[in-house]
Amino acid sequence: MLVFCLAPGLAAAAPASGAKEDFVDASSCARPAYPKAALRTGQEGTVTLEFQLAPSGEVRQSRVRTSSGFPLLDAAAKDVLDKCRFKSDQVKGKPADAWLPMQYVWTLEGPPPAKAPPAPAPFAEAPAQWREFLLQAKKADAIADPLQRCLAFPDLPGNKWTAGLAQAYCRNIHDPAITLRQVAQHLERGALAELEALYRRDFERHFAKGDFSEIIHLDLGAFDASDEAARLSAAWLEKAPGSPFAHVARAVHLGAKAAKARGGKWAKDTPDENLQRMSELAEQGLDMYGKAIRLEPRLLPAYLGVMHLARLDSREAIGDAAFDHADAIDPACRYLSRERMNSLQQRWGGSMEAMEAYAKELEPLVAARPLLAMSIILPAIDRGDDFEREGDSAAMIKVLEPAARIAPQSDMLEDLGVHMWHADADPWQTLAYLLTAYRFSNDNVLPARARGGLMLNAGDPAWALQSLQRAADLEPADQHTAYMMGRSHHALQQYALAEPFLLKALDNESLHEDALYFLSDAMLAAKQLDKAELHSALYVKTYPKSARGWFLRSRLKYFQGDDPGWAQALARYVQVADRNDAAIAPSIRFAEKKIAELNAQSKAGASKAPH
Repeated sequence: MLVFCLAPGLAAAAPASGAKEDFVDASSCARPAYPKAALRTGQEGTVTLEFQLAPSGEVRQSRVRTSSGFPLLDAAAKDVLDKCRFKSDQVKGKPADAWLPMQYVWTLEGPPPAKAPPAPAPFAEAPAQWREFLLQAKKADAIADPLQRCLAFPDLPGNKWTAGLAQAYCRNIHDPAITLRQVAQHLERGALAELEALYRRDFERHFAKGDFSEIIHLDLGAFDASDEAARLSAAWLEKAPGSPFAHVARAVHLGAKAAKARGGKWAKDTPDENLQRMSELAEQGLDMYGKAIRLEPRLLPAYLGVMHLARLDSREAIGDAAFDHADAIDPACRYLSRERMNSLQQRWGGSMEAMEAYAKELEPLVAARPLLAMSIILPAIDRGDDFEREGDSAAMIKVLEPAARIAPQSDMLEDLGVHMWHADADPWQTLAYLLTAYRFSNDNVLPARARGGLMLNAGDPAWALQSLQRAADLEPADQHTAYMMGRSHHALQQYALAEPFLLKALDNESLHEDALYFLSDAMLAAKQLDKAELHSALYVKTYPKSARGWFLRSRLKYFQGDDPGWAQALARYVQVADRNDAAIAPSIRFAEKKIAELNAQSKAGASKAPH
């Protein structure tokens, strides 16, 4: 292998350091000249060639096996190899028709080239358990089918989840619920019996052993506070007054309207007129639920609806009675346990002790119905919410981390991951929490942005871009997301794509310095020297004590062929660089050496000039 360096004098040949392949000795071949265009743009790389020899020692044919990444460097090396004539002792024992390997390493002795060195493998620095989790998660994230993607995801390392919990959660999320559009289509066709059969089918699954599902709660939960839900629920009830499902659909809508009318979480924060409107809607909803229960006494969503409205309207006795009836029907219903936990919160007249006592009652049921674990951690989530309202992120994290080991409740994991991200907690664990949340939920802006930022820092900018794009779709104007997208494109050497995102981030004061630096570097790497000049000049003017800015400026002056400017930028770099930082000590020594050489050349040129 030959190493070709840009340096005063001749380039030296050297063997491959730690090479695992027996490359042919090319010391008798001419040294290829560094292509001028490649030299000026800072192209570097390693090209591996293969060739066959004629009996005379001449090269019969050659080809590029592994490119340097730059056609100019590949062609220059191949051109020299094709003209090389080998001595017999250099290829002794090689079969006549064998393809023999040779390698050329093109390196520049000078400022780092525009082409960045190969990035380390993603997650290479992560501890083994986190690295394995992240690699499996990335593979699963590429699966198109939502259910199969969820099932393929790895479970959180160190979890204490009940057996089958993750699988049950995946199926619960992706079990297709009946939509308002389907209801509208059936009503328009007058297919009331078909519509009733759809809901009856899902209702009976709640009590089935082989095809168990609690999807009926989601079916009826679609009737929100919207005008469309109002129209459809009224039309369905009018056309099918004997349907328990139509009564619950109308009551769910009224309950959503009541909650909206109530406003704040605390009754004392809500104006009297809102409370009056809420009570009126609650009364109507309770009447609808009562009729549904008389039509179908096992209809659990109706009991849960009564509990919800009783809590809103401070009618504890009605709520407790509804719970007792529902608990007798199915004490292991996840939605029932969640509604009961909500009613036991302090803000609704309960207490943490009551929530924890109920959680203890649920524990024996979890083995048979794993999703109940989601309700068991609700006391911890409630405490975490209190700490969040108090601004105590450290206490919130301390409470939620053990809960995450018991059950992967997605909203909790999002909150935990985002707070850990802001607190600069362990990045691998933080990313694992955020990925687990994403496994079980749709994206929100902050979790998607945090996940993308962590992926970028972990060395996987391509995966980071997927998360960041989701954040951008949800909040297009966000400059932090734009900055990280620019950084990701920069890391992928997609400099043209990076430019608009970094320009957008310049408007944010907290991002300005980093965005301007990476914008300058991207334009230099893209060989857009005019733009690089503009941005880097602004950077060193605005941040004159930034060592990285002056080093970048020196690279630009080198590629512009501006030796005085190169020397001046290097001198400023040496002046502001931290000499106690061992990582940049080599670059400081290089800068000092190059300054001396440039000054010597300048003096020599001046002495030869005519007087």
